Amino acid sequence: MAVVAQRSRTSSTPVEQANYNHFVWDVAWYGIACAATARFMQYYAIKMGADAMVLGLIVALPQLILMFATMLSPWWSRRYPETTTAVIWPALCQRFIFLLPAFTPLFPLSLRVPWLIFAVCLPSIGQGMASTIFLMMMRETITPERLSPLFNRRIMVFNIGMMSGALGFGFLLEHVRFPFNYSLMFLGSFTFAMFSLWHVVKIKRLEQPPRATSTSTTIPKVVIVKSRSLKEVLSDKRLLSVLLVVVVMHLAQSFISAPQPMHLANLGAKEGFLAVLGMVELAASGLITLLLQHWLKRWGALRVMIGALVMMSASALLIANAHVLWITLVGAALGGASWTCGSIAVLEFYTQRTDRTDVQATMLWHQLLFLSMFVGPMIGSLVVQVGISPFHAMLIGGGLRLIGAVVAIFGVAWLDNQGRKQKRKNDEWSEPLRG
Repeated sequence: MAVVAQRSRTSSTPVEQANYNHFVWDVAWYGIACAATARFMQYYAIKMGADAMVLGLIVALPQLILMFATMLSPWWSRRYPETTTAVIWPALCQRFIFLLPAFTPLFPLSLRVPWLIFAVCLPSIGQGMASTIFLMMMRETITPERLSPLFNRRIMVFNIGMMSGALGFGFLLEHVRFPFNYSLMFLGSFTFAMFSLWHVVKIKRLEQPPRATSTSTTIPKVVIVKSRSLKEVLSDKRLLSVLLVVVVMHLAQSFISAPQPMHLANLGAKEGFLAVLGMVELAASGLITLLLQHWLKRWGALRVMIGALVMMSASALLIANAHVLWITLVGAALGGASWTCGSIAVLEFYTQRTDRTDVQATMLWHQLLFLSMFVGPMIGSLVVQVGISPFHAMLIGGGLRLIGAVVAIFGVAWLDNQGRKQKRKNDEWSEPLRG
């Protein structure tokens, strides 16, 4: 049996390495494509006549759709024998977010902003379904000990791709006449997104060696746990702690999604400067990944996340108080590095405290992530809409990030303490039964 296990591990090694490479190249191409939407979509909407509320809807409404679309992922995955095949069509639908905005100039002026909102919302259905399945696929095609390095590598490569895309698209937008420059940018980003999808299609599930006690050669392709009741979910303190940090991190991050571009526009930022801003932010994000694995091992995922929230607060306050554009570059660098640390730390926290076969935990994780990214931008937009300046909204966002750090510290500590009490109580009840 030892020989059989050794052969299985040896034969699966090239498959896993190929999967690892495909995951890296997937996010490299996708990062280039994302520069179009992440860096320039809101400024495109402003040029089309969008106000603060529309900017909030462009950022937030897709997140609400994502939250509900994740509910379809268990149903969709059951239609396929493997997650590697189930993810393809939703991932294709997701990538239409790069194509649909290219057609905006073809519409009458009164319909261009509604079309932009539709163009970012429709692909969210596929993205919501793909997000849960994709994370399950990663845990089925990469061994656990390589997941954290893969997360780290993907973030670094994604940032490099985003930086390259921001520079290239920024040059295009500066030198081609509006609005055709934006249409060309979105068409190019869709092409890069299809290169990304090609690598996703090439990923294969790892072959698992049969157990000694098994009499069957058939290994289940997809393992789906039974749905738990709300009472059972609320009693799982480890899962609740994961959901808490997800909400805190993404609420704190997304609140300034609408105020920040308006504040930069008030300072006179053009597409060329936005490209430089994105390059600085992503360069800092990529460099910080060189140290992040060491920090995660030394301090743990939760402490890294807390530190990231504090630095994200400093970034928002620095950008808010910038009276000239170049000072915002310092805040962007600090924000990019801290957000990378926080997002990877949250993902590491999730993988440490949930089982890879727990589909419900994965679905809840994504639903609350998307809900937070819907609520945060909407609140930020409403704050500006009622008359508060983008400057003061940025200050409020910085304060919320500090509050989020405090909530995460004491919330996780309280939940862990409740979990220990519950475990001791269960042990006390089970002890007489053992006797």
